[in-house]
Amino acid sequence: MLFSVFNNENNISIEIANDIFERLSDAGWIHDEIEPDYLFIVGGDGTLLKAIQSLRDIIDKVKVITINGGNLGIFSLFNDDNYITAVDDVLAGNYETKKISLLEVNVPHKETLYCLNEIKVINNERPISFSMNINGQFLQNFRGTGISVSTSWGSTGVNKSLGGAIILDEINNLWQIVEMAPINNKLFSTLNSPLIFSYQHKLELKNINHNNVNLVIDAQTYSLDQSSLTIAPSTSKLRLVTNKHCSKNSFVQIVNQKVLNNNNSFK
Repeated sequence: MLFSVFNNENNISIEIANDIFERLSDAGWIHDEIEPDYLFIVGGDGTLLKAIQSLRDIIDKVKVITINGGNLGIFSLFNDDNYITAVDDVLAGNYETKKISLLEVNVPHKETLYCLNEIKVINNERPISFSMNINGQFLQNFRGTGISVSTSWGSTGVNKSLGGAIILDEINNLWQIVEMAPINNKLFSTLNSPLIFSYQHKLELKNINHNNVNLVIDAQTYSLDQSSLTIAPSTSKLRLVTNKHCSKNSFVQIVNQKVLNNNNSFK
């Protein structure tokens, strides 16, 4: 079997990553950073989000094991106490996979990009404008700083800070848009409300005045040099490895423990 290990520079993460590398190598597995069968991601949520972009050519094939060696670790199913069970069960073939939906971003003449968390189309210097179409139907013209598009897993981040809803969807099938500083006056107005989409919807932005506009996908920034783009649920899925030792927290429990840190209800 082929494997790779992707980790941040946290000392705990480095120690765990080195241990995983040695255990798999000793078992006869071959290290392959290009097309691994299994990818062990050791770090926080940011480490996973960075790894997603490196996986885009093999996203439907590779099985991903997430181990928290960072801080928040919302997406991490294992930690420094139980990661060895993940390694042992992968070696024995004794595991299950959980498929997580992704969004895909398509810009003309560019390769497809995948999103697990959030997308921003933004210009911090001056207002941008574009038309918004849903499933080929015109919704509105927008003018303002930009928009934030988040999955349910990303709804606790920037989306929440902008007044968007936290979506309790375990497999990431729902997503939403929140406008960022829209212009609203008697001459021009927008919906200026969070808008929630299902997996059946496709968003198209047209006629983007793209000077100095950035496309930010899971903290990776790209300069947008085209006047249109589409965002839609992808047929590709992120395959997370689970076993009986991994975290079984529901999304409600994750929000309670890692967003609110509020463990006691009123009596």
